[in-house]
Amino acid sequence: MALAEVSALMQDHDADLVGAAARLRAIAPSALGVDDLASYSWLVNHVIGEKGGDWPGARALLDALPALPGPPPVLLRNRAVAYAMSGAALQAWQAESELAQALACGPALAAAAVRLGTLQHLAATADPLLVVASLLPCVQTLETAPAGGPVLPMAARAINNTVSAWLERAQSPASPARVDPLVGTAMGRAARCCKAIWLHAGTWMQVERADYLVALVANAVGDWAAAAQAARDGITTIEANGSEEVDRAFLLVELARARYGLGEPAAAVKARDAAFALAERFDEPGLREWFDRKAGMLPERSPVRAA
Repeated sequence: MALAEVSALMQDHDADLVGAAARLRAIAPSALGVDDLASYSWLVNHVIGEKGGDWPGARALLDALPALPGPPPVLLRNRAVAYAMSGAALQAWQAESELAQALACGPALAAAAVRLGTLQHLAATADPLLVVASLLPCVQTLETAPAGGPVLPMAARAINNTVSAWLERAQSPASPARVDPLVGTAMGRAARCCKAIWLHAGTWMQVERADYLVALVANAVGDWAAAAQAARDGITTIEANGSEEVDRAFLLVELARARYGLGEPAAAVKARDAAFALAERFDEPGLREWFDRKAGMLPERSPVRAA
């Protein structure tokens, strides 16, 4: 029962954050199994800590979990994050040390994993310059890390969440029209690091979704050529491995955006039309709404250039 509720919350928590917080608090810690703990602990930090602003409450829920032999490393990371965000430095450092031991990855990589796990909850609200000041050292650590080991996928997921949260903020109507170059450069490097990790430790779908992230950042900073290349790379990966029409549609939107930026309106319209043709087959209302929001930022028609 707990696993089903955690799985449901992973799908629908954003629709009702207050209700999701109540549902999380109603789950008895003793009902949670090992398979629940990674998702449950992330939800607690995201819904109660980040969105609800109650980091002491998040920490209390994670502290109440039963002691299990060999807890999932993600739980150790998430505990370290909750401790750090609630001002319990000693406990945060202890959890970080336990994470290093569990992953046999060394203190530097464990510290980077915890910091990235924290940044994913801060990127939507904190000063972007402060975020990238902490993000870049973590990326540098990962770029020089050995290709193997479970710490890297954990870090890649946190990078994805961090960059995605910044993108949502940067693309909101209330944000300044121009992205700070230092922030944009750092986010682009983080997105490329994410792809490099998935090339060694992920599936082809994780690789093409990393390309989508690279394309999103490149378009956000006006690097149209890099955005177009990343979008094409993602589409090529899909074509070489199977069928993923949802991801392909979103990649085509970013390809169209890049083509407009490059001054190639005919190619942009072709990509845009192909994306909308795929979206017509979406059968989830929320998915189509998300697509329309993303595609709605494209120009309505080809720009007219002055002579």
